[in-house]
Amino acid sequence: MERITEKDRAVRYRKDEGYPPEYIVSRVRGRRLHLITDWRGVLESPDPVEYLKVSRYGVILSSGSDLAIQEYSEKEHLWLYSRMDKTLKRIFEPVISFFRLETLIDSLRYRVKERGGLITDALRAIIKEIDEGGAFLSEDIQDGYRRGKGPGWIEYGIRKAYLEHMITGPLHRIIRDFFVYIVDMRNVITLSKLLRWRREGLGLSEFNSSDFIRGGKIPAKRLSEALKKDDLRTGIESLTGTWVYSCINGLSTPHEVERALLLNSLKYMRRLSREPSGIGLILEYMWRVYVEAVNLRLLLRWRHLGRAILDGEIIKL
Repeated sequence: MERITEKDRAVRYRKDEGYPPEYIVSRVRGRRLHLITDWRGVLESPDPVEYLKVSRYGVILSSGSDLAIQEYSEKEHLWLYSRMDKTLKRIFEPVISFFRLETLIDSLRYRVKERGGLITDALRAIIKEIDEGGAFLSEDIQDGYRRGKGPGWIEYGIRKAYLEHMITGPLHRIIRDFFVYIVDMRNVITLSKLLRWRREGLGLSEFNSSDFIRGGKIPAKRLSEALKKDDLRTGIESLTGTWVYSCINGLSTPHEVERALLLNSLKYMRRLSREPSGIGLILEYMWRVYVEAVNLRLLLRWRHLGRAILDGEIIKL
C-alpha cells in the first residue's frame, strides 16, 4: 500500500482554495536553499555575472535588464502568494502590495514623462489595482510635482501614502512590525539625503517635518530635531537612543546609511524567521528575494568596477 506523507495530505487538502500554512512553510524552507548565500564566493570569480549565468539566474542575467530582475522578484512573490489559502492571503496581501509598489516606483523613474503625462495610464492602472481608493493619486502628490519637487516627490509621496494607509489598518502582528521597520528605514534614509543636500547648499525649503512617514518607532519629534542639524554626522548623533543609531553611527553618506539599514534588515528578518507560526519565515523569504534582486542589479550595473567595490556594495551577512 502506498504510504501517504504529511506533505501529500497538505497538497490534497482543499487544493482548489490554496494550500495550508504548514505546506507553504515547507515549500519556503526548500526554496530558501536556492537563494544565493555565498556572495563572497560569487565575487571571487573572474566575472560574477558569467559565474551566475550557469545557475537559475542565467536567463535574467543574460538579458542584461533591470526589468527582468524586477520581474523575477515579483514572479517569485506572486508564485508563493498564489498557493496560499485564504487566511494566509489575507495576512500577506499588504506585503505583496508593498513589493508591487516598489516595482511600480522603479518603473516610475523611467516612465513618469511618457506621453507628456504626470503619471502614465499603465502606472495608474497598477496603482488603482493596489488601492481602489486612489490614495496614491492624491492632489497633494501631483501638486508637489507641479511646484517643482520633481519625479522624486511622486515616488516619495506614493510610498508615504501607501505606508501610512497600510500601517493604520488591521495587520497581523508580525506584518505590522515589518511595516514599522520599513517606515523607520525610509524616514532615516530620507533624513540622510536631506542633510547631505543641505551641506551641498541645495536647500530644504520644500520639505517639512510633517512630510516624514508616520507610523514608525522613531518619534517625529526626533526626526524633526535631526533635520535641523548642519550635517549628516550631527544628525545621526541626535538619534542616539533609537534603534537605528547603532546601525548608522559613524557613516558619512546617504548611500552608506541605506546600505547599512538594508544589511540590518536581513538580521532583523532572520530573527523574525524563528518565530513558531511560520509567518516570520515566509516574510523573511520574501524579503530575501527582494534583497537578492537588489544585489543582482548591482552586479549587472557595476560588474566592471571590480571585486573590491562590489564587495562593499553587495548586501550580505
